[in-house]
Amino acid sequence: GGLIGGLGATLAVGKIVGDFADLDTSLRRLGTVGGDVKSLNAGLGALSSKLGGVANKADLAKASYQALSAGFTGTASNLQVVEAATKAAVGGLEDIAGVTEVVTKTLNAYNMSGSDAVKVTDSISKAIEFGQVQWSDYTSQLGRVASIAAVAGVSLDEVNAFIAASTKNGATAEIAFTGLGAALNSLLQPTKESVEAAQALGIQWNLAGLKAKGFPGLMAELAVAMQTNKGAAVKLLGSQEALRGVFSANAKGGKDYKEILEGLGGAAGKTQSDFDQMKGSLANTLKALDTEFKNVAEATAPLIAAATELLKLFGKLPDPVKTTALAIAGLGAAALLAA
Repeated sequence: GGLIGGLGATLAVGKIVGDFADLDTSLRRLGTVGGDVKSLNAGLGALSSKLGGVANKADLAKASYQALSAGFTGTASNLQVVEAATKAAVGGLEDIAGVTEVVTKTLNAYNMSGSDAVKVTDSISKAIEFGQVQWSDYTSQLGRVASIAAVAGVSLDEVNAFIAASTKNGATAEIAFTGLGAALNSLLQPTKESVEAAQALGIQWNLAGLKAKGFPGLMAELAVAMQTNKGAAVKLLGSQEALRGVFSANAKGGKDYKEILEGLGGAAGKTQSDFDQMKGSLANTLKALDTEFKNVAEATAPLIAAATELLKLFGKLPDPVKTTALAIAGLGAAALLAA
């Protein structure tokens, strides 16, 4: 029993030291990308408590590093990004780092601030509810459309409605994102063939038309054209990528796209409601317990530092003194085991 207890204590100490080392590394790393380590340390600790321990400080620090690398160096804006991304990740059963990457890319593409992070997570979380798409799809595919959509003046809700409608009607996430990117590119850089097709359809398929009627307006006109003159619609879109993505998004005469876009208008609060739903799961309850252990690791940091200094001093002692000290410690341990 004494041996088992000693082994358990050794393993516990090893875990505490390992947890503290992970946290220490994660926090120090924040300073390498312009973060205020002291204020972020306090803020991330408070955020972990606010979230009920479903994310420990080390995990939050890794997400904070991503946000810092993306340019959100102010402590307040950085924490806003991390909080929104963490809640969305918990609510969507996703990796915090992956969701943080999506949020920061979107915010930067649309020139938004950290305070807008929850608007991003609300819109995407709602789109995931309506379509057949996941946060992980956004992580790998968002780069295809975010910048060009922002330049074209297509809103995040309009992008998300397209992706949700397209995937709902049979397209893969890759086809949906690629198709949207190709369609926007054809709007911004129309070819001679697409211009002729647009004239035949009576659609102003160019940047001027996009500004005049908006992306939903052009999608509605294209939905009609797809039913009345499919051949011209095919020529208008040009590439197979645009064709497959747009045709699936505009299936059923554009009904799904329109309804989903309207639904995204009521996305506010989606991130919080999903988080509240999943926070009490067994997995997150165990995660909160693990967070408490990691908090112990942080609290024992001064003891670890003191023990390290004592070992350094011990190493400088003469060998006879070391031998005697170790013998006394051994007798003490034997006495405790016997007791």
